[in-house]
Amino acid sequence: MKQRTIIIASILAFSFSANQDIKAQWARIHGPLDQWIECLTASGSDLFAGDDGLYRSRDSGKNWTAVAGGRTFALAQLGSYLFAGNVNGKVLRSADGGESWVERDSGITGEGPAQGVCRFAVLGPDIFAGTLGYGVFRSSDSGLHWTAINSGLGSTLMVNAMGVKDMNLFVALGSACYRSSDKGSSWVEADPGYYEVRALAASGTTLFAATYGHGVFLSADNGKSWLPTDPMIGEMTNFFIADTQLFAAGDHGLYLSVKGGAGWQEQNTGLTNTNITGVAAIGTNLFVSTSDSGVWRRPLSEMIGANAVAPTPQPAQTLTAYPNPSTQSATISVTSTENGEVEITIVNLLGEEVARLFEGTLEAGAHTFTWEGRGVAPGVYECVARVGGSVERVRVVILR
Repeated sequence: MKQRTIIIASILAFSFSANQDIKAQWARIHGPLDQWIECLTASGSDLFAGDDGLYRSRDSGKNWTAVAGGRTFALAQLGSYLFAGNVNGKVLRSADGGESWVERDSGITGEGPAQGVCRFAVLGPDIFAGTLGYGVFRSSDSGLHWTAINSGLGSTLMVNAMGVKDMNLFVALGSACYRSSDKGSSWVEADPGYYEVRALAASGTTLFAATYGHGVFLSADNGKSWLPTDPMIGEMTNFFIADTQLFAAGDHGLYLSVKGGAGWQEQNTGLTNTNITGVAAIGTNLFVSTSDSGVWRRPLSEMIGANAVAPTPQPAQTLTAYPNPSTQSATISVTSTENGEVEITIVNLLGEEVARLFEGTLEAGAHTFTWEGRGVAPGVYECVARVGGSVERVRVVILR
């Protein structure tokens, strides 16, 4: 009898574990026509998807209704207004939650055939529209009128990405990225290595840029300097923030930012199509749209809850590098709260040591060292400080 009880308990435990694994994955909820979806957004409890038209779901994706025509590239919300940008260079606006749509694109013009409105960004009371050939336009009256703000953006006016951080507007066009602190009246370059940027997003004090072929970069100074994050598979074309957590999506699925934005964890279990074209959230659920298999849903708790990280204890020492990026030398500062053995080295991204700044015993307190970076190739390096049993790292960028 005891043996039978143990066997039954084991079967129940295995069944519970298996059911948990089955539930912890994406569930397909279909979508409008189950075809290629260009964009996805949420407004309140409603989902909107754009493909060969604009569709709305009022029941978390179970049923969809066509609400506007025209191939839709971009969706956004400003206050009580919804905006949709389509392939014909038109901006549609809805003031009743998507029931009806009217054209609101006065001023969006350019030479040659119509170019699609492919990106939106919202900064305060203003909304910005990015196009596939006419550059960037701003509206300060909720879309009634639009003004071109392309002075200073160069000759390539095909917008790849737009983003907002604090009161700064960021725009990526071709292989150039620009920042404006005056809503587009003037622009300065903010390139993460002159790579083609496909997506931009701000999370906390950090700006993220997804580049074509070179991964994701982050900036803590509004695009003045950039650092690469850990590599991912494929090309990222979307960022999304849910519950303060940053997600990146692209042709190889969805990734969740970990390690304070420096790394990424795959979140694709259950997806049969990992070419993700849009991300949205309603309540406790995250939704993704795909290239040819509709819309999928997954509880945020399965991803964020499983990866919640407790606050990291403050290390006994702090490590900084200044200036960073540097063109010649960098001052490395180390502060320790106790006496101990210290080793300070510079390594490249392969982990190979390129310089040893100090090895020996240091008293508690602040200490500075100089790394002469003139003789090394430009790129990203790490300063590694080992103090007793603790290890701290800081990335140092050398520019030429």
